[in-house]
Amino acid sequence: MAQHGQYLNESKNPAIGNPRAIAAGEALWATSCAGCHGPDGSGGRGPNLVRRALWHPLTDEGIHKTIREGVPGTDMPPTSLSDEQTWSLVAFVKSLTGPASETLGLSLQPITPQIAQALNLPAGTTGVVIAGISPSSDAAQKGLQRGDVIVAIQGQRVTTPQQVVAAVNLAKKAGRTSVLLLVKRGTAPEAFVGIDISGD
Repeated sequence: MAQHGQYLNESKNPAIGNPRAIAAGEALWATSCAGCHGPDGSGGRGPNLVRRALWHPLTDEGIHKTIREGVPGTDMPPTSLSDEQTWSLVAFVKSLTGPASETLGLSLQPITPQIAQALNLPAGTTGVVIAGISPSSDAAQKGLQRGDVIVAIQGQRVTTPQQVVAAVNLAKKAGRTSVLLLVKRGTAPEAFVGIDISGD
């Protein structure tokens, strides 16, 4: 259980965590993968990659190999994508549940009805769930916990990990040293939490 929200043997491939590569991977995902795995990786005809990554951590190289070679005996075919395109897809898949940013030290995933029920969230709650948190991060020091929901960041509502990534990157680009999160825990009222992003 200690592996929740984490990927094993983190790759040094430059596409991982690169916003441009993630965006390219998202475009490829929409045309080639979403039909089976769902637009947010939550599954359909193909397996739920978000939940699998949380409970059965995947290596970046393992994802790359699966995309290129497919899975024999299943509906997952091999692809003819270039290596660069494949790594962009890996970067997107990882962004679904991988660390939102090294600075925040959080792993996030979209809210599903099952997750909302397990966390005792009021009906209609939107945001992204903290699936993992680095003990040494400022977020941990501020009291955030696995299972908390980030409702908004910098005043903007979020529903996907990619939106959190974009907001953090935008704040850093603007020279900000912190971001303001609106966080909800269970049925408790929402609360604002400022998180330092200057340590990256």
